[in-house]
Amino acid sequence: MLLRLVFYLNQKGDSGSAVNVLNGLIEKYPAYADAYLLLGGIYEEQGKKSEAREMVGNAFGVEGIPDQVKQRIGA
Repeated sequence: MLLRLVFYLNQKGDSGSAVNVLNGLIEKYPAYADAYLLLGGIYEEQGKKSEAREMVGNAFGVEGIPDQVKQRIGA
């Protein structure tokens, strides 16, 4: 449900709120891989390469995210 909210917020141009929701999800559920994927996509759309790299590095350090998913996040 929250990922749908993030999608709509981002589509409306409210990427700041979308990023806040995703960061909250990641803080509460660190192994929620879809949140990292969406957050990385938003950062890429915004041209925020350093934030995207930091997010990928954070995801790689999380236990509970399968290696194949970490590879998708890193791509």
